[in-house]
Amino acid sequence: MEQTQVNDGFRVEVCEGGTRYVFTNDKKQTQLGKDFKHHLSWYPKARTQGARKHMEINDFDRQVWGRKMWLPRDVKKSHVEFGEIIQKLLNSLSKFVGGYSIIVSMPRNLKLTTARASNIGPKGFAGLIEMAPDRVNLPTVLHEVSHLMCYPHANHGNAFGAAYLLSMRMFGLPMRTVSNIMGRNSLCFWARDEEVNDRLRSAIGVDRDVIA
Repeated sequence: MEQTQVNDGFRVEVCEGGTRYVFTNDKKQTQLGKDFKHHLSWYPKARTQGARKHMEINDFDRQVWGRKMWLPRDVKKSHVEFGEIIQKLLNSLSKFVGGYSIIVSMPRNLKLTTARASNIGPKGFAGLIEMAPDRVNLPTVLHEVSHLMCYPHANHGNAFGAAYLLSMRMFGLPMRTVSNIMGRNSLCFWARDEEVNDRLRSAIGVDRDVIA
């Protein structure tokens, strides 16, 4: 295995089976980070299950990203350059949810179109993201990173919607456009605790018309 320590929080590992980015940040978990893991985990599971919900999130991704969601990363960028972009995003998110321990893996033998998040930390911003060669791009990373912020069984419900909004904000997309698309796709993103909602609105930069 060939390893490149890019900086204190980012390492690239290359072997015959593929490439991995290892990201770490020991910053203390914030209250909003705890909200995603606990207070936002209450929503009805029925809202997050079944083919319809997955169709809705697929439609949302396509409306936001267009064909870019399904195109591989710019091969002109090295693994170090691509990883540094991801690290910058993670560091931006860490200001709101706390430190992280994340591996982004790109196995060469992973089935095409596959992208998934697993080993999601039950108490922190942590886990494993795996992407097939045709899904290695920043939009896919943002989607899967949003899963890692949430309660392990969040799927595509309220907590994921809030985390995805936060990821989009850190990426620089207009919140009004994104929140409108989320509304059309029935993605809810609020908690039942008013203090949690206040923290969400402040972090994401939206008003009560987006998060009631």
